[in-house]
Amino acid sequence: MNAMKMPGPVRVAVIDVTDPLSDLDCARTDQPPYADAFILACRSGCPLGIVEIPLHGTRITAAELEHELRRQLGEAWSRQSSYSHSSGAKLARASVVVPSIFARPTQLQRCVERLAELDHPDYEVIVVDNRPGNAPPADIEGARVVREPHPGISAARNRDRRDHRIH
Repeated sequence: MNAMKMPGPVRVAVIDVTDPLSDLDCARTDQPPYADAFILACRSGCPLGIVEIPLHGTRITAAELEHELRRQLGEAWSRQSSYSHSSGAKLARASVVVPSIFARPTQLQRCVERLAELDHPDYEVIVVDNRPGNAPPADIEGARVVREPHPGISAARNRDRRDHRIH
């Protein structure tokens, strides 16, 4: 998939193709209109792919939506999901990176606990400690904590690119 250009606000939606398709409302009140729709298409909760549709109004009809899903997903539209616990399909290891300045430790711990409920066979949760200065070491149960002293969410998310400790 090509890098998504974002000329303006984007309507994000998750659509399960096993459900009857309906019109997708893309209207915004008192704000700039959406320029595109960015849709995660799933079958029975398992991702099939991502579809981007430029918007020329405030609604994508069910017929237009089905046409674009079929056109952009190609074979993924018609084949059964490649992910299933019983199929034995191997999914890649995933890292869920959560940048934090530890301002709300209770919510951060709750976030990590919810991430522990993910239905993925091989993943890790990494909390990037992005507090300024010489903050004391942090420990979050259920996550690996790494320190990123450079401020900002981008520096925190890109920690593994500068230091290969995150795999």
